[in-house]
Amino acid sequence: MQLPDRIQKDTEEWRTFLRFLSWSKQKSNRDVFCLKCWKILKYEECVRHKSSLPDHVKSILTSKEFSSETKFVSIARAMNRVAIEGERELYENPYKSKDKRGRPSTQLLLYREELKKKEEEDKRQSPEDRSRIESQCYGVDEPPLVAAAASSLGEISPVELQMPLYKHLTAQVQNLQNQVEQL
Repeated sequence: MQLPDRIQKDTEEWRTFLRFLSWSKQKSNRDVFCLKCWKILKYEECVRHKSSLPDHVKSILTSKEFSSETKFVSIARAMNRVAIEGERELYENPYKSKDKRGRPSTQLLLYREELKKKEEEDKRQSPEDRSRIESQCYGVDEPPLVAAAASSLGEISPVELQMPLYKHLTAQVQNLQNQVEQL
């Protein structure tokens, strides 16, 4: 059942809302309440929410802190989430979730974390450092020492020049070991 954006006390919607609050505490993965967003989040949503909005972490309440009527009413009043129309008190509905996709895959979370780390590393590196690292890894403008070592080891194909440096040198070491064994 979809509840309205504002709920009046002592109505059928209010009683349904209280059942939702009670259910939030009874679930094995209990819901949490972000006060900044004024939104009750499922466990899966909370994981994404904390990673995307780290400044909200301190404003997230556990279900034991909001799941009773008196606790919710006192929080709503303290956060100015109550509108008074005439004699009616209308409480803003924190069950606003439209996201039904659930928890993202662990692989997706790990990928996003790795991507974020790489972006942070790139920000710390100067453009000169980046171009130097890329040239060392991909064989473009190789440092003289590497070029001399490679030429002394024999003919190098264009494909080998495009391989990362560590793979190329590993292959050359293997070649030398094979030559030593043949002697």
